[in-house]
Amino acid sequence: RSSDLALELGGVGRLFCQADAFNDLFQVKMYTICEACGGTFTACSVKTEDRALQKMFRSYQGDWRRLCDLVRASLVFDTVGQIERCLKMLDADEEVRIIQTHLDKHRLRPDYDAAASAGYRDVQLCVKLDTRESRSRGVSDHLAEVQLHLRALAKLKSDGGHETYKLCRNLKGE
Repeated sequence: RSSDLALELGGVGRLFCQADAFNDLFQVKMYTICEACGGTFTACSVKTEDRALQKMFRSYQGDWRRLCDLVRASLVFDTVGQIERCLKMLDADEEVRIIQTHLDKHRLRPDYDAAASAGYRDVQLCVKLDTRESRSRGVSDHLAEVQLHLRALAKLKSDGGHETYKLCRNLKGE
């Protein structure tokens, strides 16, 4: 069993190397799209190893292949219309490939039960970036997360709502 764990941790190590090589390309692309849609861009550093391993074991039963948010960015908009424009721009961009995600990641849906996320709502997309540079770096298949927020809800997150969400997540063991 320890040899299985070593193999899994080796895979995570490679995933982090890819994330480090991919992050700058992703941040630039998301900044460009966010600005074109009138949003405010927040770059994110690569997720910490501690949090990634915690998520890997708590939520994914040790399967590092399910980690798709080591690289992520936050795009904040004033209106749902701006979010819609951004979604359309992401979909139309030939370099961005949107990967189907679970409906629980689309937390602006009218039927979404916000109690599951401590009242927090946003849209999270899993994407790949296929550019000449991402291919030359060998990271065109690396998954990243785009978080689309409404400014009013993002303010709640920064005013302590995210701490409540993290507390709920930790209590649920995710």
